[in-house]
Amino acid sequence: MQKGNAYKFKAAVILGITAVLIMMILYLFLESDLEALVVDCYFVFIAVSVILIVFYNFLQTNGSLRYILLLLTLGSLGCVFAEIIWAIERNNLVATPLNTMYADFFWLGGTFLFVIAIFFIPLKMNYKMDKNKIIIRSVLIILLFLGISLILIYGIIIPTITNSRIHLMDKVIDITYPVLNILLLAGALNFILVYGMKIALAWKLLIAGFICDFIADTLYGYFSIILINENHDFWPDFFWIIGYILLALGTYNYYLSYNDKKYIKFLI
Repeated sequence: MQKGNAYKFKAAVILGITAVLIMMILYLFLESDLEALVVDCYFVFIAVSVILIVFYNFLQTNGSLRYILLLLTLGSLGCVFAEIIWAIERNNLVATPLNTMYADFFWLGGTFLFVIAIFFIPLKMNYKMDKNKIIIRSVLIILLFLGISLILIYGIIIPTITNSRIHLMDKVIDITYPVLNILLLAGALNFILVYGMKIALAWKLLIAGFICDFIADTLYGYFSIILINENHDFWPDFFWIIGYILLALGTYNYYLSYNDKKYIKFLI
């Protein structure tokens, strides 16, 4: 990466870290009656900022992987609508209440597009796998995936199905989240399986962002079951905002690398 672009990316990283610190400060110093409103509005601001960054990077690049940025843009748009609906409903900002189920639909739609993107990226790359490492890597990743999947099944999916207090439609939504998260994790692990860590920084950031989304959704789903009457938003929000930041940084790094015209094999 050229020196000027390297400075730009470092500045973007600093802004991202600052955004996370601001969220932590909001949780630490705001009174409980203001915390939800301010934090929700802040997440709307972050989501809007991220989609503008991702969409700009999509417009400024070309090539076979450009459609990945389009999928990420559309997925981010779903997150924007979800954050807006969630903020309006949870804080009673309109006279006619909105159903938070609409927010769930947009979040699930956005996650579904992220799943497509993470599986689509390896299909557009031309890379020969190291057969000597692929077997060991496959066994380790399969064991990790099965272990995490079992935790989600027994920790979230089964308790949700057997909970008589949850309505049928809510059960469908609550179960769809971990299912999509399992697919998102599978896509990330598949990426690592195929390429190991020999991938450009842009893809490392995107994978890390998707894993943060996976952690955030899993924590929120689990806390919703065991901490029904307690505020459990901090840790899910912490990983969600990091996921947003890493998504923006990943696409921005791709854009800067693209403009450098130094197409290593993972950026063609």
